[in-house]
Amino acid sequence: MIHYLRIPVLAISVIVFSGFLYTNPTPEKGKSDLPREKNTHDDEDTHYFDEGDIYDSIRHSGKLRIGISRFYPPLNNTRKENGVLVHYGAELKMGESLADFLGVKPEFISLDVPDYIPAITHRKVDVIIGGLSRNLERGKKIWFSHAYLNITPAALADARILPQTRFGDEFEEEPFRIIWDLNRLADLKFAVKKGSSYETLIREKFPRHKIILFNTNEEGLQLLMSNKVHVFVHDSLFLKYVYDTTPEWKSRYFFLQGGAYREELSVGLPMGDLILKTQVDFWIQEILRTGKLEEWMRDEE
Repeated sequence: MIHYLRIPVLAISVIVFSGFLYTNPTPEKGKSDLPREKNTHDDEDTHYFDEGDIYDSIRHSGKLRIGISRFYPPLNNTRKENGVLVHYGAELKMGESLADFLGVKPEFISLDVPDYIPAITHRKVDVIIGGLSRNLERGKKIWFSHAYLNITPAALADARILPQTRFGDEFEEEPFRIIWDLNRLADLKFAVKKGSSYETLIREKFPRHKIILFNTNEEGLQLLMSNKVHVFVHDSLFLKYVYDTTPEWKSRYFFLQGGAYREELSVGLPMGDLILKTQVDFWIQEILRTGKLEEWMRDEE
């Protein structure tokens, strides 16, 4: 039998500043430093944390820092209260529920989509609940929870660019039913959110067309309404909501979905902390099993 001898190692942090030597004191009992990085991948924006570090940090701080979208109805909407812009919707209720499950208070931080992953890797937030979909490129930098919602790519297309081909019950040309049918047209301008999964997708599927990037959903809608683009691309959840709640758009735009192409919205998580991921996955299973997510979304309709 082989016996292993465990030898405790005393780690001393030394900081040299202006010629002076400073030794970092041991944290007081009950307090926690920021989580330590276990390993840094070749990509400087990819950080791997020790298991339990971030979960312990959340518990010790007494708060869960949650990155949310700036405007993503029906999951996250905004209104003015006493002159102050406040967020409300299912994303907020999800964040409150998750924080309660972890035994802490929620703290919401509004972010633009390109800032989601850096906010996690650089410890600005603990999790992202902001309409974040999974893909392989993002999976190199952060972890994802189980999916809590399935969506498809979608588009609002200017009705004037689509041929009016119907004669009675017959079509002179095949009708435009899904977003990929737009490839039959030439010289289109697409508005796509910068840093979203759709930026890569539209560049791949529509290489002959012009892509105009925007930072916020409001900016994208404004590009479409001011006739600066022909097509506004987003997900089916968001676009169906704005399409159905804006009756005058029914005569101006066509709503096209992504057919069989599917995306899954998940909670964004730091790499490495399996304890936090396990807890979040269990919480997602429970809000789906009990119908809570459906209830929260229905409240915003």
